[in-house]
Amino acid sequence: MKLVLLTLILSLSAILPGEAALDVYMRLLDRSASNSADPTAPESLKKLGFFRLGSLNIGAENTVNIGSISAGGGAGKATFKELHITKYPNQVSTDLFRSLVIGSHYDDVEIIVVYPAAATESTDLYRDCVTMKFELKLVMVQSLDYSVSEGDDIADESVVLQFGAVRISYYTPNEKSNVFTLHSQQSWSRVLNTEAFAVN
Repeated sequence: MKLVLLTLILSLSAILPGEAALDVYMRLLDRSASNSADPTAPESLKKLGFFRLGSLNIGAENTVNIGSISAGGGAGKATFKELHITKYPNQVSTDLFRSLVIGSHYDDVEIIVVYPAAATESTDLYRDCVTMKFELKLVMVQSLDYSVSEGDDIADESVVLQFGAVRISYYTPNEKSNVFTLHSQQSWSRVLNTEAFAVN
């Protein structure tokens, strides 16, 4: 029997805010004091420690051998890709650099994809306008790069992160209120190799 090799890839990318209807924000939950320095973040998110991201790329892939597949074939064998983000330098930059060079980790990191057009005077961006949420545990900085060219207004900062567990939540808008509510959620622990948002 001829073997067919398939690669399944799951990824999400968000382009620079202002060029699309979605904005992306991140916070380091155990570094809240250093998070809130982003003047471009809406006040409701800034006070929670969120800072704006320029782009986000997160994914996983599973190489499936169709010729030898069995029930649940390949379950638990997915390979998670690194989490890539870009951002503008802020107070978090030095915290990320320190974490990289000393090899420390962040216990919890949260990334939200916000649909700001849904906001009204009575809605809260975090509570009502989040369309996707990525919660991460045991997060380490793998690489940190800065790029700036003559004439640029500000440097670009590229960060690659590794994580031990992830929980992905998807929210859909209510037809009447336009408020986003939880539709589905899934977790996976790379450390425990099981469906859990935990690392121990």
